[in-house]
Amino acid sequence: MGIKITNPILYPIRSDFAIKPRFTMEVWMKTTNYLREDEIEFLNTIKEKNVLDLTVEELEKYSKIKKQMEVSKLLSKYEDHNCTEEEHDLVCDFMDENSIESFMRSRLNEEEAINSFSFVASLKDKNELEEFVNMQEENFDNLSVQELFTLYQASSRLKNINDRELNDRIRDEQIRRDQALIKSLNRDYGPRLY
Repeated sequence: MGIKITNPILYPIRSDFAIKPRFTMEVWMKTTNYLREDEIEFLNTIKEKNVLDLTVEELEKYSKIKKQMEVSKLLSKYEDHNCTEEEHDLVCDFMDENSIESFMRSRLNEEEAINSFSFVASLKDKNELEEFVNMQEENFDNLSVQELFTLYQASSRLKNINDRELNDRIRDEQIRRDQALIKSLNRDYGPRLY
């Protein structure tokens, strides 16, 4: 008896190391659903205009916002593995075109981004970072887009610290092994230049 595949489409979720896999889809959903104030004002402004009076820049901006909103609506279907091939491709193309970090950053104004970077920089050590990340992850469902970005930055910094510590341990272990090997060779074969 063979395996019956009812939906042959694969549903990858684009992310990176700073977001835990269980939160990745929710981050995409929250950030694609979020419009900045300037985007809301822009949409209200162009509602009053005739389509023929829109500039190329306005049409491009509208098209970008519209695509984001379409993807936002499709993500719940995507999460349930219930997309048409066209819908699937639209979501995958959107994720391919936008790294999760750059997309989250694009949802913030300059002041919000600076506040996020400053807050993460104010966390003095690994313990403070771990405590902040754990607290935010426990409250994940209630985080705003800015708080998601701050969590992302803190998680990224924590991951870099952990990677650096791991690399240091590996390097130190390799040095210890090399020294033990040299001692062993000196003991067995006498002192030599290596």
